[in-house]
Amino acid sequence: MRTKSLLVAILTLAAFAPAPAAAQLEREPGPFVTVLGGGISVPLGDAADVLPLGGGLQLGFGWYLSPAFAARLEYQYSGWSIGEEEIGVEGIDGIYSAHTLDLDASYDFFQEQLFGLYAIGGPSLVYRRATLSETTGQVTLLPFCQPTFLLCVPQAAPATEEVASASDWNFGFNVGGGARFRLDPAIEIFAEARYRYAFGDTVRDAQGRERDTDTAWLPIFAGLRIRGF
Repeated sequence: MRTKSLLVAILTLAAFAPAPAAAQLEREPGPFVTVLGGGISVPLGDAADVLPLGGGLQLGFGWYLSPAFAARLEYQYSGWSIGEEEIGVEGIDGIYSAHTLDLDASYDFFQEQLFGLYAIGGPSLVYRRATLSETTGQVTLLPFCQPTFLLCVPQAAPATEEVASASDWNFGFNVGGGARFRLDPAIEIFAEARYRYAFGDTVRDAQGRERDTDTAWLPIFAGLRIRGF
């Protein structure tokens, strides 16, 4: 009888005691977050006249200062393949790319829900590069000026394998928002769009006029956010 009573007591305690694995799964994730994503990059403004639809990727590391507010350091790449129809010179194509390093802040409006909406933005350090190359070996580049490509060639010149290239470092900003869905306490999927603007220097065209090289584009990315530590 005593043995039976002891067995009942043990089973009762086991039923009400939380399982270690379950307790671990229910535990709140740490404040550190890693962001991985990619998608399309849509040129805007003057850039939309000379750049096709591009693509890109992102990698970010952040810290949740509260359940809703996070600070993030993020790298984003956007690239575009430029054809002769965009350049306007037969036998010339190129590549245009933008690399950004952002210091962003984000705010989740529904942090306690499985589905949420958030806003994100901050200042950016932007590296842009444009390279034009000949494709036939028989091209003479006409006087050419396209500020989006950071390039102005004031006089006609024979085209070599690499016709021209230019790059610059400048400041910019990004602002946007997105939606996320929580798969478990530590993993979320997201989709977002951000307006990006890069300030640029000026270039001088064949008529001596100064043209600015500012660029705007809209990355639309999706990916994963993983929380830990």
